[in-house]
Amino acid sequence: MDYIGRLLSGFSFITFAILIPPFIWHCKTKNIPAASLIFWLLYSNLDGFIGAIIWSGPDFYEGYDGRGYCDVVIKLEAGSSSGKICAAACISLHLFLVLRGSSPTFINRQSWKKICLDVGMCFATPVFVMAVTIIVQAQRIVITRYSGCTGYYEPTWVTLVVYLMWNIIWSFIAMVFATLTTITYFQKRHDTRDLLKCTNSGLNIKRFAKLLVFSILVIITLLPLSLYYFVHDAKSLQGEYNWDKTHYLYWNDTLYVEGDIASLYSKYIDMGMSVIVFLLFGLGTDALNMYKVGLLRVGVGKKLGIKDPRDPIFNSNTQTRTSTKQSNFTLGSDPYTGPTITDGINVEFNKIINSDIQVIEVEASNSSDLEKGPDISDYLDDHEVDSREEIAYIMNMADGDSHNIDFNYHFSEKI
Repeated sequence: MDYIGRLLSGFSFITFAILIPPFIWHCKTKNIPAASLIFWLLYSNLDGFIGAIIWSGPDFYEGYDGRGYCDVVIKLEAGSSSGKICAAACISLHLFLVLRGSSPTFINRQSWKKICLDVGMCFATPVFVMAVTIIVQAQRIVITRYSGCTGYYEPTWVTLVVYLMWNIIWSFIAMVFATLTTITYFQKRHDTRDLLKCTNSGLNIKRFAKLLVFSILVIITLLPLSLYYFVHDAKSLQGEYNWDKTHYLYWNDTLYVEGDIASLYSKYIDMGMSVIVFLLFGLGTDALNMYKVGLLRVGVGKKLGIKDPRDPIFNSNTQTRTSTKQSNFTLGSDPYTGPTITDGINVEFNKIINSDIQVIEVEASNSSDLEKGPDISDYLDDHEVDSREEIAYIMNMADGDSHNIDFNYHFSEKI
């Protein structure tokens, strides 16, 4: 292995390793488009690492002939180019639907329609391309120095239809959705936060922005490449397609091709996108918490003094609070007057933020005298009390002292 092989294998391994945490995270959150895109980048970096390890020396043609391994890799290579751009198009479409807010079925992460749409957009075209490229594959195995297994296809119009055309189509689809998403975002930028909360998309402002930037960068990178390859191969078309001519007598033999560092530009692009993925998704709060959990599981975290981010006490100490007042109260019911607040379990309000109220149950204790102080109805209007904002208002009016509130007031419209 020469120095080019060592550099390529080293960088390929590093970019492969840094993609693992973002890939795991997006799989856990069921973000199929992002996980699909990262999967293809993982494959590309792993293939670059293996190819540089095996076929980078001056005598690379005397090594492994690639049978079996290259049969799989060449198929994956054919699907990866369209797979990446399909995933970017799916990400852009999803973000556009979230901003529009008019198609909740295709936004909800638990919806089977959304899952089917994501899987169809991300994998239908790559699987089709991998299945039909055998028609135009002019050599079973081609091994290029440094790159390893390489697909070689007959320069006919059939190749344009079954292989190259899909990259162009999906590149323009992705560009259209990315443009619409960007325009819609600026039109509704003041309502974006509320839209993300109401659509059950699992996104916040930061995640939305990261996905949008990521998809745009992928489109900007892959669209020019798709156009270049399509135009270049269209100019080199030679005659009509013939199955027997394409799959000639020596089709099963391994062909070795000399390569240099300049021929690895596709690997450089994939490694560059991998670094961007890590910077966008591998250094956030969610990723850092996942690293902490991983270190704790292998026993290293305790030695380093790392606290478990899943611990509710840890979360309550690190999260921002909008109110530091606390109250202990009990929940019960009255068969005649409806739900009332009576003796039961003491509950501590740790946080009241917009749409989320985090409640931590504590050990039951003796209740206090609830007959003292002003009635809770003194602070409320005539409408039903059913919002978290009104509960926060009650707590503030009581100045954090649960003994000054009549909790026997039932939460229903006054008569």
